[in-house]
Amino acid sequence: MFPTGRKLKKLLTKGEIKIEPFDEKELTPYGYWVHFGDEVWTEKFPHTTSSSFLFHDVDCPYTPRRVETSFIIPPHRVIFVSSLEKITIPKGYLGVPINPPPNPSNPPLVIQTSTLPPKWEGKITVIVYNPSPYRVKISVGDRLFILSFQKT
Repeated sequence: MFPTGRKLKKLLTKGEIKIEPFDEKELTPYGYWVHFGDEVWTEKFPHTTSSSFLFHDVDCPYTPRRVETSFIIPPHRVIFVSSLEKITIPKGYLGVPINPPPNPSNPPLVIQTSTLPPKWEGKITVIVYNPSPYRVKISVGDRLFILSFQKT
């Protein structure tokens, strides 16, 4: 069962679920919008073919960097990005990511993260893939995905 609307707001008010920073406008009927943060990991040595993003080897690590305002995801590339929010999930709940619906005004991004276990605390690291032939500009604070909370 997913706590929605007032139930989720009550859990947040009681401090059972914590989201910092929290913005009430980002609550949805299904959860809370998680946003792109300012920590990004990009390929240190970009691969030469678009399909090679699946075959990273030990000699090709990702390099972490801080982003002030925005960053570019090149075509057919993978990045890792942290959430803006620090999330605390209480015992008895799971954090379940829900990918946003496609937005026709932006090229699609493939966003992958896993379900967060009970007692999770911290920022969420997400894999983001740009499957389009275009560069995609992302700003710190842009919506990333909806995090819903499921009672275990």
